Amino acid sequence: MTRNGNEYDVIIIGAGSMGTSACYQLAKRGIRVLGLEQFDRVHEFGSHTGQSRIIRKAYYEHADYVPLLRRSYELWKELELATRTKLYYKTGILYFGDQDDPVLKGVKYAADSYDVVIDTNPLTETKGFDHIGNIPPGMHSIFEPDAGFVLPEETIRQYSKSAQEYGAVIRYREPVVSWSEGNSGFEVKTNSQTFSCQKLVFTAGSWTSKLIRKYIPDLKVTEQLLTWFFPQDQQTFDISRMPCWFISDKKFGLLYGFPGFTDQQGNFSGVKMARHLPGEIVDPDKRSFTTNHAEMELIRQFVSAYFPKLRDAVVHTKNCLYTNSPDENFIIDFLPEANNNILIACGFSGHGFKFVPVIGEIIADMIEKKSTDLPVDFLSLKRFV
Repeated sequence: MTRNGNEYDVIIIGAGSMGTSACYQLAKRGIRVLGLEQFDRVHEFGSHTGQSRIIRKAYYEHADYVPLLRRSYELWKELELATRTKLYYKTGILYFGDQDDPVLKGVKYAADSYDVVIDTNPLTETKGFDHIGNIPPGMHSIFEPDAGFVLPEETIRQYSKSAQEYGAVIRYREPVVSWSEGNSGFEVKTNSQTFSCQKLVFTAGSWTSKLIRKYIPDLKVTEQLLTWFFPQDQQTFDISRMPCWFISDKKFGLLYGFPGFTDQQGNFSGVKMARHLPGEIVDPDKRSFTTNHAEMELIRQFVSAYFPKLRDAVVHTKNCLYTNSPDENFIIDFLPEANNNILIACGFSGHGFKFVPVIGEIIADMIEKKSTDLPVDFLSLKRFV
């Protein structure tokens, strides 16, 4: 069949982190793929922004994610080697909480279930908290040595570049206006032109519900506050002395954070931290982008209690979006009644970025073969029926 310039095998709507990873995997397999993104290649209007994202294997949220994480770690390494770009920083992560805290119990369960290496009796003074932290006596801790963080913006740049080198077409600043199914495939209209394809993939993050209103459960979009503290004594909080961390506190909730590091331009990143708790529900197209002052005050109180050396640090804030499924687990599945031709991948917010490489592989498998050998059945739509 002769193709015109606007005909593709697959169109991916939403070319952010998951979308560019999927474009890369599909193009690498020789599949003609178009990625459509309403914003620039790297932007701050969605979920996967903010300079750094934690990566870990002892997954307290749901132990069945661990096999996907193992594969994701392999693919992170492959991407680093292929692009000669450092994306994963192995710092380890310290988890703190009461002995019966569900986070610590979940970490132990996932580690025991899948033989993930953890230390349940870490010496915190050797892991970077003796000189900065103020951990209450009696609080239990776990250290996961293979954890750390990855760089979201640079990851998207590298997947986008690599996908296009394999022949993928990715169009930025081209929002989708509508899509429809016809006798010979799908038609996708953007703000400037019309494209056609045989299969559709939706990786549109917080805009998924606006593009697909049928068959999927309600996705709750919330605005999340991220904070960076810039102390005068940067060395104290440097990546060489401080790991990533989770602290589960009955007063403040669950907070997580990162050490400072120097980026490729020689700039100190700041000590990043945030609360892992859904924020205010928002419309992604009608956000105010203002700082939630009540949330900021809670974080300041937390810093005074746990990181007193950061009390007088300069603070920078930014907002990102969470897109949560009803059970806060991912959704990866074909839409019902679509003959395996419409695939959705959504609900990643809060804990999705570490899975970016493997989600791209899963999407490519399902588009190419209608299934994947990776264990994703627990993420299907049938759990909501």
